[in-house]
Amino acid sequence: ELVDERLCHEAFNLLDPEQKGRLSAEDLQSVFPSYDLQRCQKMVHQATSAGANTNTDGRDFDFQDFHRFLCGPHADVEERPAKAMRLAGDA
Repeated sequence: ELVDERLCHEAFNLLDPEQKGRLSAEDLQSVFPSYDLQRCQKMVHQATSAGANTNTDGRDFDFQDFHRFLCGPHADVEERPAKAMRLAGDA
């Protein structure tokens, strides 16, 4: 679990080079220019839904949401590190 969290932090930090602590659809699109804004908004929605974070308006997500999205109970345990590294590698 600790390794999973470290990998998630690495991936999140690559997606958040300005170190704002939150990611929006626009942030994701700047890292993944081949993704249209609608696809990035869907990713944000999925992350905020996974986290059920009440401190957000649904337009962005924080590390806790990101971690729950990647490593939550719905995630395949064997897939967690690979999923985080794919995200980090795509950045």
